[in-house]
Amino acid sequence: MTSAIDTPAVSAVICTWNRTELLRSALESFLRQTLPVNDWELIVVCNNSPEDTRRAVIEAQSACGYRLILIDEPRQGKCSALNAALAAARAPVIACTDDDCRPALDWLERIVAGFAAPEVGLLGGPGISVFRPDVAADSRRLFLGQRFLGDYRPYEEFVEIVRDNPPLGLNLSFRAEVARVIGGFSTYLGPAGGQQQLCREDTDFIRRAQAAGFRVFYDPDVVVSHHVESERVRWEAIRRMAFDGGESVYRERYQKSAGRPGRRLTLALRFALEYCYALARLIVFAPSYRRRMVARFRLTSAAGKLSALRRLRGQIPGAGSK
Repeated sequence: MTSAIDTPAVSAVICTWNRTELLRSALESFLRQTLPVNDWELIVVCNNSPEDTRRAVIEAQSACGYRLILIDEPRQGKCSALNAALAAARAPVIACTDDDCRPALDWLERIVAGFAAPEVGLLGGPGISVFRPDVAADSRRLFLGQRFLGDYRPYEEFVEIVRDNPPLGLNLSFRAEVARVIGGFSTYLGPAGGQQQLCREDTDFIRRAQAAGFRVFYDPDVVVSHHVESERVRWEAIRRMAFDGGESVYRERYQKSAGRPGRRLTLALRFALEYCYALARLIVFAPSYRRRMVARFRLTSAAGKLSALRRLRGQIPGAGSK
Protein backbone atom coordinates (compact mmCIF):
# COMPACT_ATOMS: atom_id res chain seq x y z
CA MET A 1 0.00 0.00 0.00
CA THR A 2 1.37 3.45 -0.96
CA SER A 3 1.60 5.96 1.89
CA ALA A 4 1.46 9.72 1.56
CA ILE A 5 5.21 10.02 2.07
CA ASP A 6 5.82 7.77 -0.97
CA THR A 7 4.36 10.52 -3.13
CA PRO A 8 5.20 13.77 -1.31
CA ALA A 9 4.09 17.12 -2.64
CA VAL A 10 7.63 18.53 -2.65
CA SER A 11 11.19 17.24 -2.42
CA ALA A 12 13.57 19.69 -0.74
CA VAL A 13 17.24 19.40 -1.72
CA ILE A 14 20.49 20.42 -0.01
CA CYS A 15 23.88 19.66 -1.54
CA THR A 16 26.79 19.86 0.86
CA TRP A 17 30.57 19.69 0.68
CA ASN A 18 32.77 19.73 3.76
CA ARG A 19 30.57 22.02 5.92
CA THR A 20 29.30 19.70 8.62
CA GLU A 21 28.33 22.25 11.27
CA LEU A 22 26.41 24.40 8.80
CA LEU A 23 24.61 21.28 7.60
CA ARG A 24 23.64 20.26 11.14
CA SER A 25 22.02 23.64 11.67
CA ALA A 26 20.24 23.43 8.31
CA LEU A 27 18.79 20.01 9.12
CA GLU A 28 17.59 21.29 12.47
CA SER A 29 15.87 24.26 10.83
CA PHE A 30 13.61 21.92 8.84
CA LEU A 31 12.10 20.60 12.07
CA ARG A 32 9.88 23.66 12.22
CA GLN A 33 8.42 23.61 8.70
CA THR A 34 4.64 24.20 8.76
CA LEU A 35 3.92 21.82 5.89
CA PRO A 36 2.84 18.45 7.34
CA VAL A 37 5.77 16.02 7.42
CA ASN A 38 3.93 13.47 5.26
CA ASP A 39 3.80 16.01 2.43
CA TRP A 40 7.53 16.50 1.94
CA GLU A 41 10.97 14.92 2.04
CA LEU A 42 14.47 16.33 2.38
CA ILE A 43 17.27 14.95 0.20
CA VAL A 44 20.83 15.68 1.33
CA VAL A 45 23.60 14.98 -1.15
CA CYS A 46 27.06 14.60 0.37
CA ASN A 47 29.35 15.58 -2.47
CA ASN A 48 32.69 13.90 -1.82
CA SER A 49 32.31 14.95 1.81
CA PRO A 50 34.19 13.66 4.86
CA GLU A 51 32.73 10.92 7.03
CA ASP A 52 31.60 13.30 9.77
CA THR A 53 29.26 14.96 7.27
CA ARG A 54 27.60 11.65 6.47
CA ARG A 55 27.43 10.85 10.17
CA ALA A 56 25.62 14.13 10.84
CA VAL A 57 22.91 13.17 8.33
CA ILE A 58 22.62 9.61 9.67
CA GLU A 59 22.23 10.93 13.22
CA ALA A 60 19.54 13.35 12.07
CA GLN A 61 17.67 10.57 10.25
CA SER A 62 16.96 8.82 13.52
CA ALA A 63 15.83 11.95 15.35
CA CYS A 64 14.34 14.48 12.95
CA GLY A 65 10.79 13.17 12.49
CA TYR A 66 10.67 13.95 8.77
CA ARG A 67 11.77 11.84 5.81
CA LEU A 68 15.49 12.52 5.36
CA ILE A 69 17.31 10.84 2.48
CA LEU A 70 21.10 10.63 2.26
CA ILE A 71 22.84 10.35 -1.10
CA ASP A 72 26.59 10.06 -1.68
CA GLU A 73 27.78 11.63 -4.93
CA PRO A 74 31.51 11.03 -5.54
CA ARG A 75 31.73 13.20 -8.67
CA GLN A 76 32.98 16.55 -7.41
CA GLY A 77 30.73 19.50 -8.20
CA LYS A 78 27.47 20.99 -7.04
CA CYS A 79 25.73 20.26 -10.34
CA SER A 80 26.62 16.57 -10.20
CA ALA A 81 25.19 16.55 -6.67
CA LEU A 82 22.03 18.35 -7.79
CA ASN A 83 21.52 15.91 -10.63
CA ALA A 84 21.88 12.99 -8.21
CA ALA A 85 19.13 14.57 -6.07
CA LEU A 86 16.89 15.04 -9.10
CA ALA A 87 17.19 11.35 -9.90
CA ALA A 88 16.15 10.40 -6.36
CA ALA A 89 13.35 12.93 -5.82
CA ARG A 90 9.83 11.47 -5.68
CA ALA A 91 7.78 14.64 -5.68
CA PRO A 92 6.43 16.56 -8.68
CA VAL A 93 8.04 19.74 -7.27
CA ILE A 94 11.67 20.13 -6.24
CA ALA A 95 12.83 22.91 -3.90
CA CYS A 96 16.56 23.71 -3.72
CA THR A 97 18.43 25.54 -1.01
CA ASP A 98 21.95 25.47 0.47
CA ASP A 99 23.55 24.23 3.68
CA ASP A 100 24.26 27.82 4.76
CA CYS A 101 20.61 28.84 4.32
CA ARG A 102 17.68 28.69 6.72
CA PRO A 103 14.23 28.57 5.11
CA ALA A 104 11.35 30.46 6.64
CA LEU A 105 8.99 28.24 8.65
CA ASP A 106 6.38 28.30 5.89
CA TRP A 107 8.87 27.93 3.00
CA LEU A 108 7.68 24.54 1.79
CA GLU A 109 4.03 25.34 2.43
CA ARG A 110 4.22 28.47 0.28
CA ILE A 111 6.11 26.63 -2.46
CA VAL A 112 3.42 23.97 -2.69
CA ALA A 113 0.76 26.70 -2.81
CA GLY A 114 2.67 28.51 -5.56
CA PHE A 115 2.72 25.47 -7.82
CA ALA A 116 -1.04 25.07 -7.54
CA ALA A 117 -1.11 27.54 -10.44
CA PRO A 118 -0.45 25.47 -13.60
CA GLU A 119 1.44 28.27 -15.36
CA VAL A 120 4.22 28.23 -12.75
CA GLY A 121 7.13 26.15 -14.01
CA LEU A 122 9.84 27.60 -11.78
CA LEU A 123 9.58 29.71 -8.63
CA GLY A 124 12.12 31.84 -6.79
CA GLY A 125 12.02 34.01 -3.72
CA PRO A 126 14.12 36.31 -1.56
CA GLY A 127 17.50 35.36 -0.17
CA ILE A 128 18.15 37.56 2.87
CA SER A 129 21.83 37.78 3.83
CA VAL A 130 22.79 37.46 7.50
CA PHE A 131 26.32 38.52 8.45
CA ARG A 132 28.24 37.48 11.55
CA PRO A 133 28.96 40.07 14.29
CA ASP A 134 32.61 40.53 13.29
CA VAL A 135 31.51 41.56 9.80
CA ALA A 136 28.60 43.70 10.97
CA ALA A 137 30.98 45.63 13.29
CA ASP A 138 33.40 46.52 10.47
CA SER A 139 31.92 49.12 8.11
CA ARG A 140 34.22 48.25 5.21
CA ARG A 141 33.65 44.50 5.44
CA LEU A 142 29.94 45.07 5.87
CA PHE A 143 29.94 47.13 2.67
CA LEU A 144 31.70 44.30 0.82
CA GLY A 145 29.15 41.82 2.15
CA GLN A 146 26.11 43.92 1.36
CA ARG A 147 27.38 44.99 -2.07
CA PHE A 148 28.64 41.64 -3.36
CA LEU A 149 26.91 39.05 -1.15
CA GLY A 150 23.83 40.99 -0.15
CA ASP A 151 20.11 40.38 -0.33
CA TYR A 152 18.37 39.06 -3.42
CA ARG A 153 15.02 40.81 -3.17
CA PRO A 154 14.34 42.44 -6.56
CA TYR A 155 10.54 42.83 -6.36
CA GLU A 156 7.88 43.57 -3.76
CA GLU A 157 5.11 41.61 -5.48
CA PHE A 158 4.47 38.27 -7.16
CA VAL A 159 5.76 38.72 -10.69
CA GLU A 160 6.83 36.75 -13.74
CA ILE A 161 10.54 36.93 -14.51
CA VAL A 162 11.17 37.16 -18.22
CA ARG A 163 14.75 38.37 -18.46
CA ASP A 164 16.30 40.32 -15.60
CA ASN A 165 16.92 39.21 -12.00
CA PRO A 166 16.59 35.42 -12.37
CA PRO A 167 16.15 33.55 -9.06
CA LEU A 168 19.18 32.32 -7.13
CA GLY A 169 19.90 28.66 -6.56
CA LEU A 170 19.70 29.10 -2.78
CA ASN A 171 15.94 29.55 -3.17
CA LEU A 172 14.86 27.92 -6.42
CA SER A 173 12.00 25.47 -6.90
CA PHE A 174 10.69 23.91 -10.09
CA ARG A 175 8.51 21.14 -11.41
CA ALA A 176 10.34 17.83 -11.81
CA GLU A 177 9.17 17.90 -15.43
CA VAL A 178 11.42 20.92 -16.06
CA ALA A 179 14.55 19.00 -15.12
CA ARG A 180 13.51 16.01 -17.23
CA VAL A 181 12.88 18.14 -20.30
CA ILE A 182 16.10 20.19 -20.19
CA GLY A 183 18.40 17.45 -18.90
CA GLY A 184 19.18 18.69 -15.40
CA PHE A 185 21.98 21.02 -14.37
CA SER A 186 24.99 21.68 -16.60
CA THR A 187 28.09 20.22 -14.99
CA TYR A 188 30.49 22.70 -16.60
CA LEU A 189 29.12 25.40 -14.27
CA GLY A 190 28.74 25.72 -10.50
CA PRO A 191 31.12 25.22 -7.55
CA ALA A 192 33.34 22.16 -7.74
CA GLY A 193 35.52 22.44 -4.66
CA GLY A 194 39.16 23.47 -4.58
CA GLN A 195 40.37 26.93 -5.49
CA GLN A 196 38.05 27.71 -8.40
CA GLN A 197 34.45 28.47 -7.49
CA LEU A 198 32.37 28.82 -10.62
CA CYS A 199 28.72 29.87 -10.47
CA ARG A 200 25.70 30.65 -12.70
CA GLU A 201 24.50 27.06 -12.78
CA ASP A 202 21.15 28.41 -11.57
CA THR A 203 20.99 31.10 -14.29
CA ASP A 204 21.86 28.54 -16.96
CA PHE A 205 19.18 26.15 -15.68
CA ILE A 206 16.56 28.90 -15.69
CA ARG A 207 17.44 30.20 -19.15
CA ARG A 208 17.30 26.72 -20.65
CA ALA A 209 13.95 26.12 -18.95
CA GLN A 210 12.57 29.35 -20.40
CA ALA A 211 13.86 28.38 -23.84
CA ALA A 212 11.93 25.11 -23.46
CA GLY A 213 8.72 27.05 -22.78
CA PHE A 214 8.52 27.01 -18.97
CA ARG A 215 7.58 30.21 -17.13
CA VAL A 216 9.49 31.59 -14.14
CA PHE A 217 7.93 33.53 -11.26
CA TYR A 218 9.13 35.35 -8.15
CA ASP A 219 7.19 35.20 -4.88
CA PRO A 220 8.33 37.69 -2.20
CA ASP A 221 6.80 35.50 0.53
CA VAL A 222 8.90 32.39 -0.25
CA VAL A 223 11.90 33.36 1.89
CA VAL A 224 15.22 31.90 2.96
CA SER A 225 17.95 33.57 5.00
CA HIS A 226 21.53 33.16 3.82
CA HIS A 227 24.04 32.97 6.68
CA VAL A 228 27.29 34.21 5.13
CA GLU A 229 30.52 32.88 6.63
CA SER A 230 32.98 35.54 7.75
CA GLU A 231 35.84 34.29 5.57
CA ARG A 232 33.76 35.00 2.49
CA VAL A 233 33.56 38.69 3.42
CA ARG A 234 37.19 39.57 2.78
CA TRP A 235 38.56 41.19 -0.35
CA GLU A 236 40.65 38.18 -1.36
CA ALA A 237 37.54 35.98 -1.31
CA ILE A 238 35.51 38.65 -3.11
CA ARG A 239 38.27 39.03 -5.70
CA ARG A 240 38.28 35.27 -6.29
CA MET A 241 34.51 35.34 -6.63
CA ALA A 242 34.72 38.17 -9.18
CA PHE A 243 37.36 36.40 -11.30
CA ASP A 244 35.59 33.03 -11.25
CA GLY A 245 32.28 34.81 -11.79
CA GLY A 246 33.72 36.39 -14.93
CA GLU A 247 34.68 32.97 -16.24
CA SER A 248 31.24 31.66 -15.30
CA VAL A 249 29.56 34.43 -17.30
CA TYR A 250 31.73 33.50 -20.27
CA ARG A 251 30.89 29.80 -19.98
CA GLU A 252 27.17 30.37 -19.50
CA ARG A 253 26.60 33.19 -21.98
CA TYR A 254 29.30 33.17 -24.64
CA GLN A 255 31.17 29.86 -24.82
CA LYS A 256 28.81 28.05 -27.17
CA SER A 257 29.08 30.80 -29.78
CA ALA A 258 32.83 31.41 -29.44
CA GLY A 259 33.68 29.06 -32.31
CA ARG A 260 31.89 31.08 -34.94
CA PRO A 261 34.13 32.95 -37.41
CA GLY A 262 35.18 36.29 -35.98
CA ARG A 263 33.33 35.70 -32.74
CA ARG A 264 36.43 35.28 -30.56
CA LEU A 265 37.85 38.57 -31.81
CA THR A 266 34.53 40.31 -31.12
CA LEU A 267 34.43 38.90 -27.61
CA ALA A 268 38.06 39.81 -26.97
CA LEU A 269 37.36 43.42 -27.92
CA ARG A 270 34.21 43.49 -25.79
CA PHE A 271 35.92 42.12 -22.69
CA ALA A 272 38.97 44.36 -23.22
CA LEU A 273 36.69 47.40 -23.34
CA GLU A 274 35.01 46.27 -20.11
CA TYR A 275 38.45 45.91 -18.54
CA CYS A 276 39.63 49.36 -19.70
CA TYR A 277 36.41 51.02 -18.56
CA ALA A 278 36.69 49.45 -15.11
CA LEU A 279 40.36 50.43 -14.92
CA ALA A 280 39.49 54.03 -15.75
CA ARG A 281 36.82 54.06 -13.03
CA LEU A 282 39.31 52.57 -10.57
CA ILE A 283 41.70 55.45 -11.24
CA VAL A 284 39.01 58.14 -11.13
CA PHE A 285 37.36 56.84 -7.97
CA ALA A 286 40.53 55.83 -6.11
CA PRO A 287 39.81 58.21 -3.16
CA SER A 288 36.40 56.63 -2.50
CA TYR A 289 36.63 53.21 -0.84
CA ARG A 290 33.18 52.06 -1.97
CA ARG A 291 33.49 53.16 -5.59
CA ARG A 292 37.06 51.90 -5.74
CA MET A 293 36.03 48.42 -4.58
CA VAL A 294 33.16 48.25 -7.06
CA ALA A 295 35.59 49.22 -9.85
CA ARG A 296 38.08 46.58 -8.67
CA PHE A 297 35.33 43.96 -8.71
CA ARG A 298 34.35 44.86 -12.29
CA LEU A 299 37.98 44.94 -13.37
CA THR A 300 38.59 41.49 -11.92
CA SER A 301 35.41 40.12 -13.50
CA ALA A 302 36.50 41.36 -16.93
CA ALA A 303 39.90 39.74 -16.36
CA GLY A 304 38.12 36.45 -15.64
CA LYS A 305 36.24 36.67 -18.93
CA LEU A 306 39.44 37.41 -20.86
CA SER A 307 41.22 34.51 -19.17
CA ALA A 308 38.39 32.13 -20.03
CA LEU A 309 38.32 33.31 -23.64
CA ARG A 310 42.04 32.64 -23.95
CA ARG A 311 42.02 29.20 -22.25
CA LEU A 312 38.74 27.63 -23.35
CA ARG A 313 38.17 26.62 -26.93
CA GLY A 314 35.15 24.84 -28.38
CA GLN A 315 32.05 23.82 -26.51
CA ILE A 316 32.68 22.80 -22.91
CA PRO A 317 31.77 19.14 -22.24
CA GLY A 318 28.88 18.51 -19.93
CA ALA A 319 26.44 21.19 -21.11
CA GLY A 320 23.01 20.21 -19.87
CA SER A 321 24.22 16.74 -18.93
CA LYS A 322 23.53 14.63 -15.89
